[in-house]
Order: sequence, then structure tokens, then C-alpha cells
Amino acid sequence: MPGSRSKKWLEPNAPRSSSAQSPTVAPYFLPGRLASFSREFPDIRVNVVEGLTSELLERVQDGTLDLALLALPIPGGHFVCQELFRERLYLVVPESHRLSSHSMVRLKMVHLKQVERDPFQLLNDGHCFRENTLSPCERARLRPNVVFESGQFTTIPAMVGGGTGVSVVPQMAVERRRGCRFIPIADEGAYRRVGIVCSSSSIFAVAPTTSLRHFEQSAAAMT
Repeated sequence: MPGSRSKKWLEPNAPRSSSAQSPTVAPYFLPGRLASFSREFPDIRVNVVEGLTSELLERVQDGTLDLALLALPIPGGHFVCQELFRERLYLVVPESHRLSSHSMVRLKMVHLKQVERDPFQLLNDGHCFRENTLSPCERARLRPNVVFESGQFTTIPAMVGGGTGVSVVPQMAVERRRGCRFIPIADEGAYRRVGIVCSSSSIFAVAPTTSLRHFEQSAAAMT
């Protein structure tokens, strides 16, 4: 029972788990999982921060954060990584775009070369999803016509919906959004891997390990 598992973690020495999330993952994956974790392990204090990949990795390495939920792979060999799931990438275009004139039934996928001349929206350097976006572009031999770069992921679909260009988003960000159409990219490699990153020392601590297992179970339920 959840209560019996948490009895050994009582105040005032309740363990803490400090975790970090990428802004391209946190709004979609975290809220429900964090709420269920708190219900199952009420005596573990969870502190969550959001930030750029490079900043979060530094904090995991120096021990100020126990774990981070990020897009994989990550640079450096000083971490323990566990993939949680993979998700398809989608092209997002304005409703007024020429590709939007096709029904979702007829246009099941799109080749990135079809938007070669379109204005492109992209995340700033330092965001892990920037590389996830550029990789399929490189495979398609597409050099994006970048006209707007943002530090906030949620700004990009809003800009696309306003008719200012096109972009790429992960499947978890696909939603009914006014002004936008989402189309799967015709590339078997157009997906991102999302996983947990820990330092080699924190992986053996009770609270971070419990958090990791909970995220693994939640991710398994998605597949």
C-alpha cells in the first residue's frame, strides 16, 4: 500500500527529490505524473525547476539537482540516462497555409522539402528540442528559412497560428489550437527520445530512484 511505503519517510527528515524539466516536455508530461507521485509518496518532497538543457545538466552534475527529464541524447559521459519514450515529430502550419487545404485524411504525412521556402520558427540555442527540429531538416537537405527564434516553446505554435511561418513540434504538443494544423513528418527518423538523466551518485539515493521508477511506469502506460 502507498501508505506503508511512505511511513519510513517521515518528518522532519523526509527525503527530497529535486528534478528538472525541459520546457518542451514539462507542460505536457509533468503535471499529471507529479500529482500521482505526490499521492503515492506524500512524504517525499519534490522540487521542480525548468530551464535550458545546458544549465540543467550543470546542476545535475554538481549535485544541486537529482535528475532531469530531457530530450536524448545529451552531451558528456558523466551521466546515467534512461529512455522513457519516443514520440513522432509533426510539422505545424497556419490554417491559411497551402498544405492546410488538404484534409487530414488525405494528407497523412508531409515531406519537409514541401516547406523549403516557408518562413521557419525555431527555438533558441540551448534548447534540446532545437536539435530535434534541425535533424530531420538536415536529412531532408532542407536549410530552414529561419525568421523567428524564441526562448519559449509555447510562443512558436502561437506565432504559427498567427500566420507568421511554420515549425516542428513533438507529438505531445499536438492539440486543437486555433489557427494551426499539425501534420506528421514523412521521415522514420523524425522522432525524439525523452528520458531521465541522473548523476552516477544520485541514482542510488532513495528519493530520486523512487521518482525515476514512477516516471518509468507512467511512460510505459503511454505506449
